Amino acid sequence: MNQFSPPGHPWEIRKMPARFHFRPLFSTLSIGLIVTGISTSLRFYEKLKRNDRLQVDIMNQHLNTELAFLKNQINPHFLFNSLNSIYALAYRKSDHTTGAILKLSDILRYILYDVKDDLVPLDLEIKHIKNYIDLQKFRVTENTIINLSIKGKLEGHKIEPMLLIPFIENSFKYGVNNVSKSSIDLDIEVEDHFLMFRIKNAIIRNYDIPAENNEKGLGIENTVRRLDLLYPEQYKLDIKNKDNFFIVELQLNLKEHELHPY
Repeated sequence: MNQFSPPGHPWEIRKMPARFHFRPLFSTLSIGLIVTGISTSLRFYEKLKRNDRLQVDIMNQHLNTELAFLKNQINPHFLFNSLNSIYALAYRKSDHTTGAILKLSDILRYILYDVKDDLVPLDLEIKHIKNYIDLQKFRVTENTIINLSIKGKLEGHKIEPMLLIPFIENSFKYGVNNVSKSSIDLDIEVEDHFLMFRIKNAIIRNYDIPAENNEKGLGIENTVRRLDLLYPEQYKLDIKNKDNFFIVELQLNLKEHELHPY
């Protein structure tokens, strides 16, 4: 072809630069790599989510198993102490034996039918505490003074069942004997959605318990663990020995747990 032919001549064949021939191929490869990368990332993300859900399910199952174990440890211990109290009455041929058996039947009804729920009405839990204290009054002598104060509105709140009773059991088990003068002071107050619980008892040598274990309550360690699991960052607990008294003070946020039960 004549190099002097004007552009646009019908017989002119103009060559495009080589780089333009590879652009479509390069673009196709780039899009394919991007799509593959996104697809791989999504599959990896979904796998992570499934693994996270699996870990959460495993953790929840583990916590529920541990909570059930702790609760089952508390109930037989409580029942054992109650039966011991009635046995002591029957051994002395006390006139209070029949009344104690009726109180125990109320306590067992609560444990068997109400404690199955994750949360129970607070007023039922307090009634259970009163029944337990009444049962213990049959056992103790006039040397023991029991002061119980309950303030605030109990209705409308819920609590984990059998959560407070181990502290009370501990006071009767390690703060009372049939020889020494003693006292147990229990204060329960509800203000807004906070529960304030305080119990105080003298530290008295109980001759039925080895000296090295005299100040250690079996149920308290389990209760602290339950608080950690059920009320994380929603409670304050102070346990101390002061002037020969054992004092437990607990503040519990009931509202947060009612909104977000485990």
